[in-house]
Amino acid sequence: MKNQRIKGPVKRTETIKLRCTILEKKQIERLAESSNLPIAVYLRKRGLNHKISRTLTEDEVKALKLLALYTNSLKRISNLIKHHQPGLVAEIEELVGRIQGWYKEHLYGNDWKG
Repeated sequence: MKNQRIKGPVKRTETIKLRCTILEKKQIERLAESSNLPIAVYLRKRGLNHKISRTLTEDEVKALKLLALYTNSLKRISNLIKHHQPGLVAEIEELVGRIQGWYKEHLYGNDWKG
């Protein structure tokens, strides 16, 4: 028999109590917080084997956006090489400069004197 989904809001009326050590409690609280979920939702998802995705930090989101930008830039460069279009060197130099700027900013912050 297939799992049937209930349509509409679900009213949760049943409770489950469990005993754990203080260390286990702290670990559960930390994991729930890192997943950006209330403890009850986190435990329910874990207990039902649902996927729990952790929330990305602002820096991780920024890095992923930059990687997408660089991927697109590299694809454009690849297309330029394929079609023997002029301007290839300028595209490569621009990309290298942006990558170097990003690394300098994120690795050295305001201390960069390069």
